[in-house]
Amino acid sequence: MLKTYTNSDGNKISFILYAFFPSEQLGEKTVSKNEINEMLNTKNIEYICDYIAHIKKIENPEIKNLVSKERKTKEEKEKIRQYFITNELEVLCDIDDFLNETVINPPAELGRLTDARGGEQSIKIENSAV
Repeated sequence: MLKTYTNSDGNKISFILYAFFPSEQLGEKTVSKNEINEMLNTKNIEYICDYIAHIKKIENPEIKNLVSKERKTKEEKEKIRQYFITNELEVLCDIDDFLNETVINPPAELGRLTDARGGEQSIKIENSAV
């Protein structure tokens, strides 16, 4: 959601994300600014290449070019990861605005989703950004 929000360029976006968290109890979930900042500082190579690279400002033209490639080699991904973990990079959107404009609703509003094991642990996450 944060990647889409960041790339929306101030355009009004609205989407619904259905999420299943097997280790979580059914109900409303809250994500704090600190938790988002922790996520933004991940060292996970796939998360960096797929998400974080689109949320933080890239000053290096070579890295910017690598990020824009649809398919990346293992070496290119590692180069991107190293850039992100060794540089203090600015987030391209206001996290406070994102949190204030994001609504998370429990599944009672939509009916329960059933996981593959027949359980009923799911949440509906709605975002309607201006």
